[in-house]
Amino acid sequence: MKAKPFCRNWLTIIGPACTVARFAGSDNWEKALRVRHVEWLELSPGHHVCEFATVGRPLEALEKLSRTWSTLILIMDYECGRSMGLVKAAKGEIEGCEVSY
Repeated sequence: MKAKPFCRNWLTIIGPACTVARFAGSDNWEKALRVRHVEWLELSPGHHVCEFATVGRPLEALEKLSRTWSTLILIMDYECGRSMGLVKAAKGEIEGCEVSY
């Protein structure tokens, strides 16, 4: 079985300011996505951005997380192995694309 690649991820959280702040202040999302080394890049009301590492793409977990936090839109760019992707998760639905290089 092939090992999962190390992934660099950038997550943008958009929604009501109080909900975005509550999401960012909780470590539940970090546990759900199995995040390592979080660095917050922007902390604006209603819009937070962070960078973190994972082993493998946390897309299924992101979809489930968006179901729990249904008033938020979660946009994640990632670079994983020799591919890059962009996904949007909202209300338990996920859409996106990935390119290999």
